[in-house]
Amino acid sequence: MRGGGWGWGSCTSLNREPLYRRTVESLKTQGWQFSQLTGPYRIYPSHEQAFNLLQVM
Repeated sequence: MRGGGWGWGSCTSLNREPLYRRTVESLKTQGWQFSQLTGPYRIYPSHEQAFNLLQVM
């Protein structure tokens, strides 16, 4: 039965990579949108005001 446990662990670790990539891409997108004050940050006239939204997301 040990082999079954090892197989499950290796399968679940392989599935983390797509989640990691999505998370990284989302963080990059949020960073660019914040730096350019676009997307959800477009309604703010300054980065200081938009920063509160960045902390929530």
